[in-house]
Amino acid sequence: MNKLIIILWPVSVIAAYMAGSYFVPSDSVTKQHNHPLVTSTSAIDPPASPKQEPTDDDKGVSNSIIKTTPESQAVELSVRSVVKKLEEILSMDGNALTDYAQIAKAYNQISDLDDTQLLEALLLLEPEAKDPDNRALLQMLLSEYSKYDPQGAMAYLDRSISGARSKLLHARKVLANWSEQDPQAAYDWYLQNRHLYRNHGSIFLSTLFEDLSRGDIYDAMDKLGRLNGSRYAISNAVSGITRHLSERSEFVELLELARLQDDEQLNTAIVSNWARKDPHTASNWLMGSRLNSDRMQRSVLFNWMMSSPERVAEAADWYMHQATEADYQPRIKGVMSAFAMNNPEAGLSWLAQNNIRDKDMALTELVAASGSRYPDFAIQQVDQIQSSSQRLKVSKRLYRQLSYNNPNKAERFANSSPFKEKLLEIKTYSGRGL
Repeated sequence: MNKLIIILWPVSVIAAYMAGSYFVPSDSVTKQHNHPLVTSTSAIDPPASPKQEPTDDDKGVSNSIIKTTPESQAVELSVRSVVKKLEEILSMDGNALTDYAQIAKAYNQISDLDDTQLLEALLLLEPEAKDPDNRALLQMLLSEYSKYDPQGAMAYLDRSISGARSKLLHARKVLANWSEQDPQAAYDWYLQNRHLYRNHGSIFLSTLFEDLSRGDIYDAMDKLGRLNGSRYAISNAVSGITRHLSERSEFVELLELARLQDDEQLNTAIVSNWARKDPHTASNWLMGSRLNSDRMQRSVLFNWMMSSPERVAEAADWYMHQATEADYQPRIKGVMSAFAMNNPEAGLSWLAQNNIRDKDMALTELVAASGSRYPDFAIQQVDQIQSSSQRLKVSKRLYRQLSYNNPNKAERFANSSPFKEKLLEIKTYSGRGL
């Protein structure tokens, strides 16, 4: 299988390149773009190829993919000839000899193919488009072709690739190229076709709204208000809109626009993105804002820690500075959860350096919340929990998580735990193969 992967990639690249060589006269100096583009979502028809008598290279089997001579820097082979030679190589025993200098040259020339040549290469690849071995080549060809006909590239994906996630891998780059050229057209396509990608399609919104807002931020916010998307969709769209914002005044203006929509999720997404970029300014603004609440402060806390791993303690100090007697314990749990998601070791240091009430409760929260992302940390620290009942509770939770993600580690954890018998009684499910 490894040999097939090694051979398939370079020969497929040569096929794409030679498709271009076949359609461009050898005395051409510059690219010609007089070919009609495919602009509908119907099937892409291959361009007509000029008739050519078979050559000796087409008929015979050679020991190399491409024969070169000192007098010739490139040999024109038809796409069918390259496919024939590919089949011959894949059926051979032993190692096939390839001209890697020619492969490198072909790879460098891919970006110089015009729309017709790229289309011919894609049509050649279409029967094998689902093959994972062709993934990199397909992505490169589609990315280039989408610069000429993005809608045609999306149609190609729709009929050639099954499964929303598989399509998504290639569609993101295609839509990014399209959005850069014509964000309105790309957005219209998204509204009509997002069902093809189910919930995964929300990831397109970051790129789309970045380009839409660059042209008209008011129109972008109006579109966002009518999107009727999930929290994840809103978050992606806002991340695109805020990507080119940096000043306090820009974020404040955006929040004023969001105020007209009276959408808490939208406000939270904007403040969260602001905190990720400039946590000090965002947190200071929030304290005097009508939006100030514990929920919004927690959003700032998590995003502050996420964007500034070296300043997680500063974020925790800011959040706890707002605590009252009534909400002290819930805030400690919030801080520990934030540490657990970003840097549990820093959370342990923060606990040691601060006079926190009920440190065992705080440690319990830190260890329990860190199990999914930092299981080794949780395994090392679970025995430090003083409360026996809480230690058992956290051990059970950690054992379930490990059983799902790493059954071998779960077994080792159970065997070394003082609660071994109780842990092994737990019915667990492995996540492998699901």
